[in-house]
Amino acid sequence: MKLNLIMTQEAKVITKKSSEYDMNGRKGISYVLGLKIGNDLDEIGCTEDLFGKVQEDKSYIFTAGVNTSYQNQKIKLETIFDNAKPQHANAK
Repeated sequence: MKLNLIMTQEAKVITKKSSEYDMNGRKGISYVLGLKIGNDLDEIGCTEDLFGKVQEDKSYIFTAGVNTSYQNQKIKLETIFDNAKPQHANAK
């Protein structure tokens, strides 16, 4: 099951980084945003589309997804939330 979440406060994008991986026969690129929320700093994975849309030193409210079918249940940021509805990263 997938849970969809909406952040309750803005997060400032401090850093953006992408890393290639090759693990257990799977290859790809992971995308991570370094975020500051209040006084807390954390790195959270995001989709490729969202990674391309956000800018460092700007604040956003994000939506995220959690797939409860996986043992580690990692949160992945998916879209920018704009009051009434989420704006998908690939929307123009």
